[in-house]
Amino acid sequence: MKNSHEWDLILKYLENSLSSTEREKLYKWIRSDQQNQKTLQNIQKIWNTPEIELPEPRLELAWQKCIQAAGIETDSVPQDRPLRFPEKNSFILHNNWSKKIWRYAAVILVLILIPFIFSLFTETPPLKELHVLKAQKMEVTLSDGTRINLDAGSTLRYPEIFTAQVRQVYLSGEGYFEVTPNPDQPFIVKTDNALIRVLGTKFNVRSWHKNLDPRVTVAVLEGNVSLRAENQPRASRKVIISAGQISELLPNEAPSLPRPANILKYISWLDREMHFENAPLGEVLDQLERWYDRDIFLPDSALVHNRVTLFIEDKPLTETLQKIAMMNNLTLEEENDKFIFSYRK
Repeated sequence: MKNSHEWDLILKYLENSLSSTEREKLYKWIRSDQQNQKTLQNIQKIWNTPEIELPEPRLELAWQKCIQAAGIETDSVPQDRPLRFPEKNSFILHNNWSKKIWRYAAVILVLILIPFIFSLFTETPPLKELHVLKAQKMEVTLSDGTRINLDAGSTLRYPEIFTAQVRQVYLSGEGYFEVTPNPDQPFIVKTDNALIRVLGTKFNVRSWHKNLDPRVTVAVLEGNVSLRAENQPRASRKVIISAGQISELLPNEAPSLPRPANILKYISWLDREMHFENAPLGEVLDQLERWYDRDIFLPDSALVHNRVTLFIEDKPLTETLQKIAMMNNLTLEEENDKFIFSYRK
């Protein structure tokens, strides 16, 4: 630690009292040197160590045990000089006031003497949650410099600062990741069904987990990514997906063997475009509802399983829905900001 200002930032972070300006300064300090991030990890592990109440010493019992062990008869103890014990309010027992001081002292100690000895502590930091509203998309930059683009309706949970052995985030929806390389701290994306592990790469994850499309699809633009099912012993096989390949994972199954694909199709949603090939109609309409924040209704729930191949562009919603109506022999009406399909008469 170079100066007291950086100390102040760390202590404020531990007490969750950083302002937005101070938080950005702390992020900058972390990114400036890989050792800084390791230092903060060790400090937070110490800080989060549970407090332990010290038991009250039983000195009289200990004295009696000493007498018995030494073979001293109790009658030989002078009666005019009674054994005195510390008052209950003395400094020996009065430890509550000093707990916080000892925490600060431990923080100083870890920086000066033993920066890595406390790696056994594994307190999980609190997670921030980011939810993208319909008709929007969002980009977030994490404390390590990793950038993530999120599609409408997606949710991302992540730690404010990565202090664990791995950089782990949780995704529900669709996100495009540009992960900052760090061989000493792998990056992990967890969904409801998949575990995706990388060191530094660019890739896309689609994981909506709806009945119509329960797949997790991983498409890699640069680098390598591993994919495996989580909490599925019979589907624990891991695959390595290289640049220009995709793999898909269905519930209770192992991931598919990576296959070559046009990765640009899988990240075209960044430009509000999407390719659907032999996809359920319900999946297409779900995507349109997220993008345009409009409700779309079919005359029969069975129609959601109709298969369609369609390229969606960033055009007025009515134009896209008219194409879908023609493909499925339906008509389209708009009522009170809702779109309603009907059977063609």
